[in-house]
Amino acid sequence: MRERPLPEAIRGSWYFLPASVDPRNPGERGLMMYRFRLDGTFSLYSVRDGSLTEKEKGDYTFDGQFLIIRGRTTETFRVRASGFWRWVLEGKKEDYVLVRGRAREQDFATLPPEQSKEIRILPIRVTVANEGKHPEAVNELIYQSENIVKPVGCFFVEHTKEDGKMWVGLSPWADGIEPKTWERIIRESYLDIHLGKPDDVSVVTVRNLRDNESKIFNYILG
Repeated sequence: MRERPLPEAIRGSWYFLPASVDPRNPGERGLMMYRFRLDGTFSLYSVRDGSLTEKEKGDYTFDGQFLIIRGRTTETFRVRASGFWRWVLEGKKEDYVLVRGRAREQDFATLPPEQSKEIRILPIRVTVANEGKHPEAVNELIYQSENIVKPVGCFFVEHTKEDGKMWVGLSPWADGIEPKTWERIIRESYLDIHLGKPDDVSVVTVRNLRDNESKIFNYILG
């Protein structure tokens, strides 16, 4: 990834935590999650007991190097993108990280051929986990088969119900899943099963945040 991300790369949902904290084991305080919107506004949520609660909102600016968050107070961070899924925020007193999901370095690996094949044939082997089905939450994608439970990625969604358009920011963690298969996972596991075939979605854009490639498909109820 480029050392300095583009300003629009901050778009969407991120977990926010001290740099020393494991996102899968954050302790009793749970996690915080930022939602950065293209109109320059943000919401800060607490993530606890499977639900999201908005704690703060305001506006922000990000120029690719400095992130300024204006809520109850104003905070300024220097941003260092250590990966497409993890950014370090250097603060005056403490460093934090923004992470796209509860990923750790060991979650990034190539799937064995038999698992890749199974997902390609049956994408619904990858299920969707969402904190309380909140529309701004980070959705985790989990491959499940027999005794295997393995996180393979995550995504966030922006949905404009008035025109039926949905934008999906996808963060793949596992290599070995083809772009067409990711599309089918969003279509079948998320839209068909997780959301129960919504009738207010017509066009879906899946943006792979790792390679910055987009795939567009029409969602037609059968």
